[in-house]
Amino acid sequence: LYIPFSFVAMHLLHILKLRRGLLIGAMLNAIGATIRFVYITDYVGVYAGTIVCSAAQTFILSVPPLISSVWFGKHERGMATSIGVVGNKLGVAFGLGGTFLMSLTTTVQEGQQQTKEDARDEATKSFFK
Repeated sequence: LYIPFSFVAMHLLHILKLRRGLLIGAMLNAIGATIRFVYITDYVGVYAGTIVCSAAQTFILSVPPLISSVWFGKHERGMATSIGVVGNKLGVAFGLGGTFLMSLTTTVQEGQQQTKEDARDEATKSFFK
């Protein structure tokens, strides 16, 4: 889906400008995440939400080349684009890595609650098994 949607996203980013294009991407991502959350038990619903999120990502991933083509000279564009793309991937890595570090209070058995340290230890053990 990325290839056909990326042409549409780049065209809309040029017409609507950067701020509005990113807002469209953010709204599509929020709508897709909401669809996936609401239909968490239905495979088709989760898949539909994932398609909406993948359409949203074309707006986000098209931004580094757009910014580098406008703000940087011909010899600086490659470096600027690569820094933007790597920054995006680092943000995703920190976001996904943060889920392992988050420890919410969960119920282990009826009436017992797990401490944050226990939850973190269990998540770490299950991750490194």
